[in-house]
Amino acid sequence: IVKQIELFHARSSRLTGAHNALSTRQFDDYGYDLFQFDKYDAAHEVYEHAAELLEADAPSDKNANLKISITEGIERTTMYKLSDEAQHLAKENRYKEAASLYDQAFSVDLIRVTHPIRILSIPVFAQAGELDHAFEQLDLLAHEFNFGGNEEFISAPLCDPLHKANRWNELMTDLNNNMALDK
Repeated sequence: IVKQIELFHARSSRLTGAHNALSTRQFDDYGYDLFQFDKYDAAHEVYEHAAELLEADAPSDKNANLKISITEGIERTTMYKLSDEAQHLAKENRYKEAASLYDQAFSVDLIRVTHPIRILSIPVFAQAGELDHAFEQLDLLAHEFNFGGNEEFISAPLCDPLHKANRWNELMTDLNNNMALDK
């Protein structure tokens, strides 16, 4: 993908007559765009290339925010790639293996922009018998993300193993209360 971006840029430069090299910031932007379109492998590759370019630059204070953005991009695409793999396994009822991939994804320890994969992980953890992991994700959704709504968990048959635990009712109430606050 990096070569394709560079080729596209070279062709568009010939068209406009501007011959500027792609900047690290532009690669960061391309990584973000690819991530937004669920192209996690391609986004990851672009972010890795941006990190290499940034490392080759002389360190400066102006690059500090860019470095954070690129690092988070690499971490986020890693998490989402693992989540996609976990969902494929879950569709095949291979819940233990899928739960293991979610554990790997969450070991990246990134919070921002991760609530969609946390939502997907809950029924997988429930079916794998890893109830503590499911409740950990529900707790994060309710208290860290202030996620509102609980219907998708209540009505999901794959979450049935969670219904008997004391924590279930408390977290469903918290999620429901969050939804009421959004209105």
